[in-house]
Amino acid sequence: MPYTTEATVIPSVARDPGRRLLRRASLTSRRYIYAILTLLLAGYGPARAERPPIVFPDDANVINVTRPPYNARGDGSADDTAAINAALRDHNLGTFEGNVTFVEDPETGERIRKNSASGRPGEAWTVYLPEGTYRVSDTLIPRDPYDPAMSQSTVRLIGAGVGRTVIRLADETPGYGRPGRPKNVVQTGNAFGAKANSGFGNYVQHLTIDVGRGNPGAVGIQFDVANMGSIDHVRIVSSDPARAGWAGLAFYNIAGAGLVKNLEVEGFDYGIFLGTGDVGVNNIAFENITLSGQREAGLFNRGKNIQVHRLRSTNDVPALRTALPYTATILIDAVLQGPGEGSAVRMMEPSFLHVRDLAARGYDKTIETGDGALKPDVTDPTLDEWWTHDAPYQTPETASLRLPIKMTPEYHNSDLDQWANVTAFGATVNDDRDDDAPGIQAAIDSGKPVVYFPKGDYTIRSDVVVRGGVRKIDFLFPALPAREVRSGRWCAWETSMRRR
Repeated sequence: MPYTTEATVIPSVARDPGRRLLRRASLTSRRYIYAILTLLLAGYGPARAERPPIVFPDDANVINVTRPPYNARGDGSADDTAAINAALRDHNLGTFEGNVTFVEDPETGERIRKNSASGRPGEAWTVYLPEGTYRVSDTLIPRDPYDPAMSQSTVRLIGAGVGRTVIRLADETPGYGRPGRPKNVVQTGNAFGAKANSGFGNYVQHLTIDVGRGNPGAVGIQFDVANMGSIDHVRIVSSDPARAGWAGLAFYNIAGAGLVKNLEVEGFDYGIFLGTGDVGVNNIAFENITLSGQREAGLFNRGKNIQVHRLRSTNDVPALRTALPYTATILIDAVLQGPGEGSAVRMMEPSFLHVRDLAARGYDKTIETGDGALKPDVTDPTLDEWWTHDAPYQTPETASLRLPIKMTPEYHNSDLDQWANVTAFGATVNDDRDDDAPGIQAAIDSGKPVVYFPKGDYTIRSDVVVRGGVRKIDFLFPALPAREVRSGRWCAWETSMRRR
């Protein structure tokens, strides 16, 4: 049978019957209840569930780093840095010459490159790391193929699964020894090297990153993302005995919109660090986050607007720390386990915080609001709802609408016989003379639960309806434009794909 899985769920404190019990229990009794709750939640970590390996058909145009010309070994011994970086260099937004203009230098006569403002639709790639351990000694980053000093965006870096594909930084690697000068193990790029809100279409999925031993300045992933992109089913760990490492996941530049879900971070000074960058588009959603063993804070938000849904933290330090007045954090359905003292949430200076359905155990304070705050510290270990700043329409009795939050759907199927290639049903890749909609529709109606588009351009001139038993469509970064017949220029969609 095809494998299906629902998104990892941490039970909502508000809807859990134990929540009602907690309200009536004494403080001593609450501590025992929280201990039981913590044990029950131990199996809900996003990286713990057994899953089939992530695989792709040979005709999907996915770039397998273990195959020629890259030949990464993935044996845990050979240094695979150069091989993986070569695959990333050759497969990103900058690889399509239509995204650049070449001009002649008036002084030297040399042919030089001038970047265009935006990329052509579909110039994105899936770079696949099959099961194995990939030892690295430097940052993995998609470099521009024409200018190695410039990064590029629009890469999907995907492994065979958490624990199956491991990127491991060699122990005591030069350049990673100074916490004051963090260095990334994996870094997503920005379109044509820009720094502001241009990490378009960056994905890191289904793998483990281990920063090794003796690398206190290591950052597991620096994630630049804009408009679309996600981290999904990723575990970031420091195997150092002292849990050394600067941050598991870090955001520095303007970022958003983006999604981080099913992430587990073990060790580091900060599990997740969000730096200031510039004030602007800084909307990152977090879902199903497990943090443990951090040395300074589980999550440190220093200047961004974030929403965190279903956070589980087991730490001897604050689960959440915030700083800077324009920081905004929304925290919903959180279970925070502490050492028996300190604050579960520490606000270093007044900023915006909205909490709903929070349970904190093992802390003296649930929320430390800091000097100059509008509201006092919170010691109640359970919170239905609490916020720092009242809106004009709010009263002490006012609460949010409590609209249901549905988890993002998931479907995994490693049986490639259950995958339908749209080109096998009549769609023609990179040929705009016909209508590919009938072939795409035939693949959808084939009865296969997975439909996929090998990378390339597909022209749609009639409607396509998603229906029947289709559970997943993996587009693998195709372009699906409509073609305006008279002018021959790319134009906006004239047709639609819809679910029925």
